Amino acid sequence: MVDLATTVETVLAARVATAAVSALVVRAATAMLSEKNKDNQQEKKLVQVTGKKSYARVREDLKASLGRDPSRMEMFESCFSKGGTTKNAEASNAIAQMKQIKSNLPEGSNDKPGPDDVFSKVMGKDRNGDAVMYGLGVRASDVWGVLPIRSACHRENIQLKAQCEELTSKVVQLRAQAKMNESMRPHHIALLQPMDLHVYGIRHDYTWNTMADSFCFNLQGDRVGNEVFLESILNPTEIVAKGWVKILDPNELVGGKEIGKGWCEVNVQVAIKRDEMLVRPYGLFSTIEDCIGATIAWPCPFISVVRED
Repeated sequence: MVDLATTVETVLAARVATAAVSALVVRAATAMLSEKNKDNQQEKKLVQVTGKKSYARVREDLKASLGRDPSRMEMFESCFSKGGTTKNAEASNAIAQMKQIKSNLPEGSNDKPGPDDVFSKVMGKDRNGDAVMYGLGVRASDVWGVLPIRSACHRENIQLKAQCEELTSKVVQLRAQAKMNESMRPHHIALLQPMDLHVYGIRHDYTWNTMADSFCFNLQGDRVGNEVFLESILNPTEIVAKGWVKILDPNELVGGKEIGKGWCEVNVQVAIKRDEMLVRPYGLFSTIEDCIGATIAWPCPFISVVRED
């Protein structure tokens, strides 16, 4: 038979040995971790002066004293310096750089938290989506929102460009209508109200197509190919360029877009007002100067034929 006392002693001895080994392992791991922490502490470039006080508490104290949300630069200065004194040169240099950058900002501008604030320009971009100086768990998207990606910016740019073209077209129509009324009336008919226009045989319900047809009629036939002046959309009395009419076909493409009814294709030869913006910019062409020697779309009501002496 197996001696029960011997068995119990063997089991106990094995347990004691196991516990001793575990204690030794824990002790060795703790010592290694302590050494590693000491090394990391020595390598640490920035040393806080707030001890165990969290960023959230520092932020609340600053908010109470400033009466507003502190910037990340103000947070950094409060956490890494006390009374203008830092614990190491790295923190002092970082604060000095931030103050220098802030002093160069326009007067009255705010250093709002974001990927391009003063703090980021010195300490670098935030990593892994975190908002540095806000504490654990605070993401950049929680503070300054989600920045649009390139494709979203491209779509928004296309939409804004389309809206701009639509507004420009409306301005052209309104100015053309005013010019049409002026050209068809006696010299002071512009002072009359719409209800009085019937006296002069002028309808006040002209549409854009009606006006466009009237102006383009003067450019038809032998006028195509002749020299013309391009008038400013903003100030029709001002000549912005000189060129010649190439095509009046509304289905003709200029910059990949049909010129449409009431417009014509003009080859620009001489830029008179070089910085005048094109009504329909395309490609690399945005001003009159850009398109010298090229063709552009221009509304017929703002084109006048060069009269030969």
